[in-house]
Amino acid sequence: MDTRLLYVIALGIAVVSGLFYFYSGKSAHLNAENNQDLSYNATNIHLLKTTETGQLEATTTASKLQRWEQENRSELEQLQTTWYQQGQPAATFNADKAIGYNNNEKVILTGNVRAHRLASNEQAAITFTTNQLTGYPKQNRIETDQPVLIQTNQGQFSSQGLNANLDQGQYNLFRIRGQYAPASGS
Repeated sequence: MDTRLLYVIALGIAVVSGLFYFYSGKSAHLNAENNQDLSYNATNIHLLKTTETGQLEATTTASKLQRWEQENRSELEQLQTTWYQQGQPAATFNADKAIGYNNNEKVILTGNVRAHRLASNEQAAITFTTNQLTGYPKQNRIETDQPVLIQTNQGQFSSQGLNANLDQGQYNLFRIRGQYAPASGS
């Protein structure tokens, strides 16, 4: 084989290899720039939160977690969480995505959101289903301006928005439609 032909083939392979490494490195560099403030991410999350005395306060599972420290923002996908009061389950929340701000002082749930307050001695069970729900965990409040389906053992309502204090059982509903069957007084 001619030496010049070998040099041309080698030069062609070198150029193709150089272009491949240049463009693959360039795309990786661009991707890194987009996530440069991403602090960490994780998959298959299982979280237990307790009080200072060791009493269970919340359990959470999620398929994925991303955290941006500079923005003080976290995102969870496929969220399932249970809140506890005095060691007993009090409420559950499910959503396709949850975005927490400022150490979860404000949490926005989106996509197939379901909030369920479990029955207790003082309050009946109630379930809220919507596409977006904003929660304030430290204040035990939830709100949305989206359509909400509310289900209790006494009826089913739809509302264009909701503002609720879960501790006090106070619910502000807007433009309500539905059926209600009050409990018998016997």
